[in-house]
Amino acid sequence: VDWFEDKICYMKEIELFKHIKDCIGMFVPDSTYSNYVSLIIGYDLAKDNILLEGFSEWLAFKYKLPTNFAFSQQIKYYLFKKDFTKTLTKEDEMLLIHCLYEKLVEFWEENNKI
Repeated sequence: VDWFEDKICYMKEIELFKHIKDCIGMFVPDSTYSNYVSLIIGYDLAKDNILLEGFSEWLAFKYKLPTNFAFSQQIKYYLFKKDFTKTLTKEDEMLLIHCLYEKLVEFWEENNKI
């Protein structure tokens, strides 16, 4: 029963984060990547840190990303390697938000969380 409940939990999170991503202005101040990341981290904290456990390590291993970066910076590096420190446009912010969502879903699927 616990395994089944865990699967349902992650499926709910996927739908929730998809809805937030698709309606970003309703949930995230200024629709910024950093505020989206803050929302996800806060949600993870409320869930006893189970959603993001191992995510940064997985990103580093799977995509050859720096291991000393937080997952939010890894996603930024993944998309903008050479322009990692550039000032983000609104389009860049949305690219990062979509990429983070996709990588979270991929992580949960590969780790049999959904």
